[in-house]
Amino acid sequence: MDHSDRITLLVARSVELDTGTEDCFDPCSFRGPNFWEQGAQAFRNDVRLEECPYDSGPKQDDWLRGWMATELIEFGRFKDEPGTNPADPGK
Repeated sequence: MDHSDRITLLVARSVELDTGTEDCFDPCSFRGPNFWEQGAQAFRNDVRLEECPYDSGPKQDDWLRGWMATELIEFGRFKDEPGTNPADPGK
């Protein structure tokens, strides 16, 4: 598998993991919190999602979840939706 194929698979897997449920970014594997934290730290260190060091499997999934959860926290993708700002009740 070349680098381009790996990137395509990582991006596709991240889309599959982002189901939109409130717990979709929680660690899921036995050692998930460790790999989740590695992904979170990678995001904080400006490591791109495509640079995930793990092959397909539970480690990769939890690394991706940690990376995406931290991105969500840092950039707050929901912050512009109605009702999320106390000054804007969304009515």
